[in-house]
Amino acid sequence: MPLVILWVTAGLFLVALLIQGAVPFDQLVLDANRIAGVPWYTGLLSNLGIVGWSVAATAAGGGAWVSALGHRRGAERMLRGGAVLSILFLLDDLFQIHMLADPVIGVPKSAIMAAYAMLTFWWLGANVREIARTRTGVFAAALLALILSVVTDRLGTAGGRLGPLTSLALEDGLKFLGILAWAQYYLLTAADIVRSVVAVVPDPSQQTATGAGNPSPSRLLLSGRPAA
Repeated sequence: MPLVILWVTAGLFLVALLIQGAVPFDQLVLDANRIAGVPWYTGLLSNLGIVGWSVAATAAGGGAWVSALGHRRGAERMLRGGAVLSILFLLDDLFQIHMLADPVIGVPKSAIMAAYAMLTFWWLGANVREIARTRTGVFAAALLALILSVVTDRLGTAGGRLGPLTSLALEDGLKFLGILAWAQYYLLTAADIVRSVVAVVPDPSQQTATGAGNPSPSRLLLSGRPAA
């Protein structure tokens, strides 16, 4: 049934793309590099960054689910918020929302970036105690690199203080390093949460005749307890 629901929804979406007349169908379904007639490696770093956001969102979402199973409510809230932020950044990177907002709806790029920053620091303030229990060095490195990327972008466009190539290399390089650290943080945090919530114990039904525990096969047990 879940697959039926998914395929029916996706099928309706495909039909909508096919019958709409505003945009040619091939532009909506073919690879962008093929349509533009540019080499396959065009936008390589940007594409890898999108993969990084996807990894972060998946790891954070999975960690939040395991945290909920183990009644780790603080970790669940922190990771769920991290997953939402990662998806937001993923969509912005994929569809360039911060660049299109001004010409489409009249919202300047600076306002969009400020909104992202406010959401991030609101989430950080709401979960600071839980984040402090995780690998804060990796998280701080991710945040620092992403902030420096934005600062470099502003310096490069305000007054031409940096050359075009230098500005681009610093901005996108720092952003890519920040995305990698962001994804690694959620991968490591989710793995730590799983290790603290799930315990591998010998299956009592597989004990030997003498009563000694047989370590194989094993089963997984939730070791987390409901919060008071």
